Amino acid sequence: MSSLPKSPHDWARWLFATLKDIHELGNGIYRGTLPAAFDFETVVDELEHHAPKVRAVTQSAARTIEFDPAAGNVYQTVEQLVGTPVNQSRVPEVFTVRELAYTTPAEPIPERIQSYMQAVQLWSLVTDLADHVVKVPPSLFFIESPTRKIEISLRFDAINLRPLSGLEEFSRDFVRTDLHREQKRDMVRAALIDIAGPGRATLGTVIEQFESVVQQVKDAYAIFAADFSYQKIRSEVEKQNLDDTLRLNKTLADIQNQLLALPAALILAAGSLEAGTSVKNLSIVIGVVIFAILMVALVTNQKSSVGSIAREVTLRKTLVDKQPTEVASRFADAFTDISTRVTKQNRTLNGVLVLIAVVVACVLGMAWHQSGVPRPDGENMHLVTPLPSTTKVQAPAVEAPAPATTPPHGSGN
Repeated sequence: MSSLPKSPHDWARWLFATLKDIHELGNGIYRGTLPAAFDFETVVDELEHHAPKVRAVTQSAARTIEFDPAAGNVYQTVEQLVGTPVNQSRVPEVFTVRELAYTTPAEPIPERIQSYMQAVQLWSLVTDLADHVVKVPPSLFFIESPTRKIEISLRFDAINLRPLSGLEEFSRDFVRTDLHREQKRDMVRAALIDIAGPGRATLGTVIEQFESVVQQVKDAYAIFAADFSYQKIRSEVEKQNLDDTLRLNKTLADIQNQLLALPAALILAAGSLEAGTSVKNLSIVIGVVIFAILMVALVTNQKSSVGSIAREVTLRKTLVDKQPTEVASRFADAFTDISTRVTKQNRTLNGVLVLIAVVVACVLGMAWHQSGVPRPDGENMHLVTPLPSTTKVQAPAVEAPAPATTPPHGSGN
C-alpha cells in the first residue's frame, strides 16, 4: 500500500482518485467504496488524524467512506468554489476545481479561476479605500455626504465573474500609491456612488461595473492632473510669494509717517526742555512716553502681520513638500527669497522698537540733566521771580519864578 496523504486537500483528491463507485449524496457529500487492496481501518485512522473535517461517515462492513471534499478545498465546479463564503474574502492557499481539472498553483490558470482571484483582489483593494469597514457581515461603506453614500456587501456569484483587465493598473495607480492618495480615494468613492449606488450594492455589481468605475476615476484624475501641472503650481507659488512680498513691504509703508516722527520727536523734545522749568519738562516727557507706547503698539501689530505671512509661507511650503520627491525638489528655491524677506522684515521692526527705546531714553536723560542745571539769572531757581520792593522817592523842590515888574505908567526916558 502506497503512503497515505498528510493534508486535507490531498486526502480529498486521494479519495476521489481511489474510491470506487463514487456518487453524490447531496449537499456536497460523496460516498465511495475502498478497494480491498487497502486496509480499511488504517485508511480511516489516517483520514481521521489528518483530515477530520473531510471524513463524514464510514462503514467497515461495506468498506464505504462518506466524505466532504469541500472541507479540503476540492470543488466540483467554480460555482461551488465561489459559493463557499470564506472563499469570497480570500483565495484558498491550495484548491482544486475538478470540472476544470485544475489544481493550484499549476500554470496556465484557467480564465474563470483568474476572474475569481481578481474578484477577491478587488474586494481587498476597495477595503483599503473604504470610509468604514464592517467585519460581520462583511460590508464596506463609502460616504460622500449624508445623502450620497453606498454600502457594498461581500457577495458575488460565478455568473458575476469576468476578466478585470485593468485591475493591476487600478491597484498600482489608485490604491497602492502615495501620490495624491486622498484625492484618488475621493474619486473612487464618487465613481462607486455614481455607478453602483447610492444605497446598497454587492461586490458582484461592482465587478460587473468595474470598467465603468475605472474609466470615471481615470477621467476625474486626468482633469485633476491637468489642473495640477508643474507649471501651474510654480506659477501659483510665485504669485502667492509675490503677493506676500508686497504685504511685507506694506507693513513698513503703513507706518512710515510715524517712523519719520521718531527723530522729529527727539529734536522737538530736546529743543523744548529748559533748565529749571520742571512742570514743562514733565509734560514733554509724558508726551514722548505716550507717543512711544503708541508706536510700540503699532510696530507690534505690524510684527503680528509679518508672523501671519510667515505662517502662510510655511504652510504653503509644507503642502509642496508633501508632493513626491521628484516634484518637491523642483521647488527647493521657490521659498528662499520670501523666507529671507520675512526674516529681514522682522529684524527691521525689531530695530524700530530699539530706536523707540533709544528716543525715550534720550528724552528722559535730557530731562534729568536739565532738572539739575541752575537758571541763568541766579543760583536760586524759582518758577516766579519776585518783584523788587517799592520805596518812596522825595521829589526835588522846584523854585517858583519871580513875578515880572511893570514900569509905572506914564514914566518915560
